[in-house]
Amino acid sequence: MPTGQSPRLALPLLAAGQAQKEITHNEALSLLDLLTHPAVESAELTAPPATPQAGQMWLVPDAPTGVWSGQAGRLAAMTEGGW
Repeated sequence: MPTGQSPRLALPLLAAGQAQKEITHNEALSLLDLLTHPAVESAELTAPPATPQAGQMWLVPDAPTGVWSGQAGRLAAMTEGGW
């Protein structure tokens, strides 16, 4: 089985003999859920919120800070695995 990420959505792919496959698979489903039905909370926050919930998404504005630094114009989504 291939390893790495899918070419278009960068979904995590399962590796042969991978332990805890459900973690990678569930993360992939979370990403699909976010990307196929995006709904942003805000497009004005320049820094990530202090307590984001899995499934929330923001449009990163100009001059972002923190873990959003360098990601202006992109979507930032929180999953169980993080940003």
